[in-house]
Amino acid sequence: MTTYKHPHGHVFYRKMNHARPKIDYGEGIYLFDESGKQYMDGSGGPLVVNVGHGRSEIVAAMAEQAQKAAYV
Repeated sequence: MTTYKHPHGHVFYRKMNHARPKIDYGEGIYLFDESGKQYMDGSGGPLVVNVGHGRSEIVAAMAEQAQKAAYV
C-alpha cells in the first residue's frame, strides 16, 4: 500500500489552496478516494472506530429500525 504524507508535515491541512483527496466510500477500516486509492481511516468517529465502514448488516438494522420509528 502506498502511504500518503502531508506535504507540510502537519496532521491537519493548514493551507486551504492545497488539493485534498475526495473520499468516495469506506469499507472496514479503509477509505477510498475517487480514483480508488486506499487510505486507512485513523480519524473515524466513535461508531466507525468500533465497527468499520460499509457494514451491510448494520445498514439493514438501521433501515429496519427507521421503518418502525425514525426518531425518538
